[in-house]
Order: sequence, then structure tokens, then C-alpha cells
Amino acid sequence: MLWLFPVVVALAQNQNPSLFSQYQTDYLFQRDRYIQSYQIYLDKKDIDQQYRSIATQKDKTMAAQQAITARNLMLKTYLMALRVKLEDYKAANPETTSTIQNDLSSHESWLESNQDLLSRYVPIQQSVYSALVQHQINRQQSALLLLQSLANQISDPLLDTLPQKYPQINSHFQKAAQFYQKNQYSSSSFNNFYPEAQNELLKSQKLLNDIYQTLLYAIRH
Repeated sequence: MLWLFPVVVALAQNQNPSLFSQYQTDYLFQRDRYIQSYQIYLDKKDIDQQYRSIATQKDKTMAAQQAITARNLMLKTYLMALRVKLEDYKAANPETTSTIQNDLSSHESWLESNQDLLSRYVPIQQSVYSALVQHQINRQQSALLLLQSLANQISDPLLDTLPQKYPQINSHFQKAAQFYQKNQYSSSSFNNFYPEAQNELLKSQKLLNDIYQTLLYAIRH
């Protein structure tokens, strides 16, 4: 099955840009290799269906093995890039972020010596989307702290309503995190919580943008 995770996109300056860039490049390279090896497998499969010989069956089996190896290596490099990406705003939630990074690292090690991806498909999916959600929470939380610090340095009646928005934003962070936290212990099937978590983070981002625009107006006037 052609299974590709989304490409890791840098949302802001990375704490270790050279390392992340390296892992991102590795992932893109391994992704292309997997696509090529998977296509070769499909071609060998078609040939085997036509001739049904020992030779064509052997070629198909070898191509399948190479595609599986390429798939696991592609996935491993994706997890490595994602794990490094989490360093960007880790200071916002160091303990939670470290837990997710450890999970990703565990999956990386597993992929080195195991090929039956279906047996670990659900935990890997959960870790990937948990990481994506937590990264956005960390990024927005860091932005919130900066905006609060700036607001505290400005004396303007326009800013009097800003503190009312802080608990609302944090509430959206908590709800977004709860979506992946309540799903990460289910091993039977993967429930894609990302759209619901993303919806909460869009709400918090809108509030952050409102705060930013209010601060900008106060500074300029």
C-alpha cells in the first residue's frame, strides 16, 4: 500500500535548522526511493500474473521485500524529522513534548528491525498526529507568552480586555491536547483526532491574532 505521511513543513525558525533540514532532506529522498521501489513491485506483480513462473514469482517477492524495506526507512526518517522539529518550542511544555519524542524514537528503533508495519500501524499514527498537535500547541503557547509580556509593558485602556482572552486560548490548548491524549491508549484502531484538535487550534490562533492586532493598534496610536 502506498502510504505517505505529509511532508514536515517548518512553521518557524528551528532550534537546530541544519539537523532538521538534513532529516527533512533524508525523508524526501527516502520517500522518492519508496515510490520507485513500490512501482517496481507493481510491475513485477503484473509480470508474475502473466507468466506464473518460478522466476517471475521470485522477482516479485524480492521487489516486495525491497519496497517494504524502503517504506520502513522512509517512515523512520519522517519520524526523525518530526522528533527534531518538536525541539522548536519544547520549552513551552518540556515534559509532555519529551514523552512524545521518546515515543517517536521508540518507533524509529522498531522500524530498524521489524517489517510488519500493520502490527504497529496504530501506535505510530497516534504518535505522529500527537506530535503534530503538540507542536502547534507549543508554538501558540510560546506566542501567547510573548504577547502577554508585551501587553504588560504597555499602558493603554485598549488592552484592558486582553486578559479575558488568555483563559479562552488556554482552554483551546487543553481541548486540543485532550483529543490525542484520550485516543493514544487505544490499540485496536486509529481514530483520526487531528481534524478536531486542529479546529480547536484554529480558534486559539484566531484569538492570538486578535490580541496581536490590538497590541499593534495600541503601539501605533
